[in-house]
Amino acid sequence: MGALVLAGLSHTAWAQDISEEAADENIIIVTAQKKSQDIQNVPLAISAFDSGTIDDKVIDDAVDLSFSVPNLTVDIFGASLRGVGNLAISATSESGLGYHVNGVYLGSAATEAEYYDIERIEVLRGPQGTLYGRNTTAGVLNVITQKATDDFEGYVTAGYGNYNSVKLRGAINLPITDGLSTRVAGFFLDRDGYATNLFTGNDVDDREMFGLRSSTKLEFGDTRADLVISYFREDDRRLARTKVLCAKDVTLGCSPLSVGFETPDSRNTLYNTLGAVTGIIATGFGPAAVDFNANSFNPADTRLINEDVDPTYFVEEWSASLEITHDFGGLTLTSLSGYQEIERELFKDFDRVVPSQGLTAPITFDFFANGNPITTDMILAGRRDLSEAREYYQELRLASDFEGPLNFILGGNYYNRRSSGSANFTHVTIAARQQQLGLPDTFDSVVTESNPVRTKSFGIFGEVYFDLSEDTRLTGGLRYSHDDKTIMTRQIFFNPQPDLSPPDFTFGEFSKGVFTGRIVLDHKITPDLLGYISASRGYKAGGINPGEVGVETQGFDPEFLNAIEVGLKGSSVDGAFTGSLSTFYYDYKDLQIGQTTATAALTINTDATVWGVEAEFAARPSSRFQIDGSFSYLNTQVKDFATIDETDPFGTAPNTVVAEVTAAGVLKDVDGNALPFSPDIKIAIGAQYEIPAGNWTITPRIDHYLQSEFASSIFSKPIDIFDGYSQTDIKLLLAPDSGSWELRGYVKNLFNNDDITRVLPAGRLVGRFREVVILEPRTYGVEATFRF
Repeated sequence: MGALVLAGLSHTAWAQDISEEAADENIIIVTAQKKSQDIQNVPLAISAFDSGTIDDKVIDDAVDLSFSVPNLTVDIFGASLRGVGNLAISATSESGLGYHVNGVYLGSAATEAEYYDIERIEVLRGPQGTLYGRNTTAGVLNVITQKATDDFEGYVTAGYGNYNSVKLRGAINLPITDGLSTRVAGFFLDRDGYATNLFTGNDVDDREMFGLRSSTKLEFGDTRADLVISYFREDDRRLARTKVLCAKDVTLGCSPLSVGFETPDSRNTLYNTLGAVTGIIATGFGPAAVDFNANSFNPADTRLINEDVDPTYFVEEWSASLEITHDFGGLTLTSLSGYQEIERELFKDFDRVVPSQGLTAPITFDFFANGNPITTDMILAGRRDLSEAREYYQELRLASDFEGPLNFILGGNYYNRRSSGSANFTHVTIAARQQQLGLPDTFDSVVTESNPVRTKSFGIFGEVYFDLSEDTRLTGGLRYSHDDKTIMTRQIFFNPQPDLSPPDFTFGEFSKGVFTGRIVLDHKITPDLLGYISASRGYKAGGINPGEVGVETQGFDPEFLNAIEVGLKGSSVDGAFTGSLSTFYYDYKDLQIGQTTATAALTINTDATVWGVEAEFAARPSSRFQIDGSFSYLNTQVKDFATIDETDPFGTAPNTVVAEVTAAGVLKDVDGNALPFSPDIKIAIGAQYEIPAGNWTITPRIDHYLQSEFASSIFSKPIDIFDGYSQTDIKLLLAPDSGSWELRGYVKNLFNNDDITRVLPAGRLVGRFREVVILEPRTYGVEATFRF
């Protein structure tokens, strides 16, 4: 259990002699069960990383955790843990991996931000349906920031790297009076883009972001209060979807049989039809139609794009948490409050190409969907996504710490979220048709809008810990959760009311109360080896599909996950080796899967099974040498499900099993297919060695990550299967044996691999191309840290 052990070891701890004293230093304290415990005594599969480990492994953000945690895959579009994540498409859908900051659940965290001034990161694998409740079918990712202390201290880190990357991080801790102190931390990142837009000549996929955080601690008697306030802002040309892949197909736009660096055939798209009807494009119908992308250029390089406009990306987040604890002796009462506001605004070229044909006449329309019309003679397509959310979280819990065999945690929480969002699809042909029909400018694009979306949830939970003997403990927990969701939603698409006003919003709702829980039996086989077996049930709330013209708003059911897990975790007597092993089986009911239709999206439910094996270890063959690693195997299977593949509606792909042929398309039987983004095998290995050099210590480290192939969709067509990939990172630390500074050099993705990590199929509007996410290129740089 390499990550676990590393999380508890400071840099100096590794340099100590291997002894009983050193083993005591290696105790890792986590709060996975809502109280501080030695990780070796927690009967859960957990990976934890302290600030030193985060620096050692160069974990800059949540994406980098994928390279260190078994069966975890994270990117900007979401996370999957043990095959469980969020495959739904809806403003009311939520991730199965609960994201917590300082214990507060965040429904839409700004995961784009880099980590800074972090005390610890914990990843709990498996459903956490008792203590954490809703939306933790996959597990929990809890980020714990550094809190204020009673000492005056701080640090400043400055770094420079390729792509003109400038990075600053720092913190200062200020004791004010007895029992009152504050800590201020921040980071800044500015770098050039990883990709180039040939049409505009600009770098894209750059970063310009910063974050600030204040932490204030107040202690009086047996009461402690921690107030944390954070701000994050990003405003740049982030290219979330790196590249487009397509092999032309006259019927579908892009072929379901192969991929390449071509552009979609436009002849059977809605845009072609509207272009012909309005005469804004010199095309036609049927066999006489002209592919207006016939001579468009898609560079055969994953770091080059050719698009009409550069993407824009804006995120702003405010958040605050207040934790108050009071120790009554054998009982501790905790109040945890959280508040968040977050806003996102994104724009991109929707068709991802520069069409080779122009318009028959200029047109003026609101291409950017920002209220500022432009006049153009080009075939332009854009997409603007807007979202904002406010949420409040409150939890109260009472935990015992009695001397006897029985202890417990009792609590309850409340969650209230209000959000709104819209996706605005602009195109010259839609605007031309709107003008031709004499409709108001409201109808010059396709708009899917949800406002407001409300979620109210509460839970009551309890967990009892009973020591059957000195070495054996039985844990039982039960939780009741109740979710209420409502949505006002509509789609604007040439559907005016008689007075030419936009259509009314339609109403949808979801309401359900459920029981979840767990039972665990753990036993100390030896003083240094713990074994456990657990059965647990997780729950992820259902939701409502967004509105679509002519379609009644429908809901989708909640997910339930019944899990069995068996595990071992332990260490050698001298602390030189620590490891863990776990195996698990999931019965996954009502898995939520999103599908695209002609102009909207729909989430439906099915079942699946998941099982796997995970192992982690850390070893210290000597006081200066350490090696750590992890291995995971995962088997996922969709059960008894048939549906239409929007990228292959006629079922022409090899190995297609036809369940039924309908007017809308071929229903494919996907029984037995793997869940998306769930590679069978993941391996991570790292090693470092401290080299004395006079009054200095030089510490080189290498980390290597490898994963097997994965499927990008439940249909598992040959073009849906992508090769596995690897990444190698190296780091060199130079530090005086006694001093207040250190110098660090690093290289990430040493071999500059450009493998695909995620695939997002586009709909028929733009010709069914595939947008792919690529590994970040090789980056390297130096950082200097001064501590005071």
